[in-house]
Amino acid sequence: MVKFEDMTVTFKGMAIDSQALVDGQANADEKAFTAWIGYKLTPALVHIQSDHLNHITLKERFETSLTLMNDGQHCDLTHWKHYLSGWRKLTTLNGGNYKGIDLPFHDPQTQKFPAITKDELKQQIENHCGAEWVALLENYKNVFTEPCAVSLSKIYICINARDEHTGKAVVRNIVINTPMGD
Repeated sequence: MVKFEDMTVTFKGMAIDSQALVDGQANADEKAFTAWIGYKLTPALVHIQSDHLNHITLKERFETSLTLMNDGQHCDLTHWKHYLSGWRKLTTLNGGNYKGIDLPFHDPQTQKFPAITKDELKQQIENHCGAEWVALLENYKNVFTEPCAVSLSKIYICINARDEHTGKAVVRNIVINTPMGD
């Protein structure tokens, strides 16, 4: 459950520990948390509860990042390059429910990544993971073959609504950081 001042958002089908919410965020219009490892990465159903918001619509997009694997260990390059999908509107159901876009872990949509060179990758691996990881790239072919993998790293949910008392537009954002590795 994610609480904003004017609404509560529940993800049915995704386990969220309220302790996982990032506290102390300066922007009250955005909340971020990390999903639990082993749980479905995208919500099957999103429920919005609000006493005074109407005309609610939800959009979802996702981000992929590169990971380097080494016999169970992995080094995630989450602060480097990414593929960012376009926004997709969630289907409105009844009673404040919205059908989420269900992206399986190995869905082709989640396997997109921008073109990079081997030298760029080596530099990032050395800077972020350490020199010992660079040796894993000896037989590097591309980002989609071992020891590399492209994985879903974030899901963004944008909620647009209107305050029925003031007529003011309301925008709230949720960022779901997803566990990486293959």
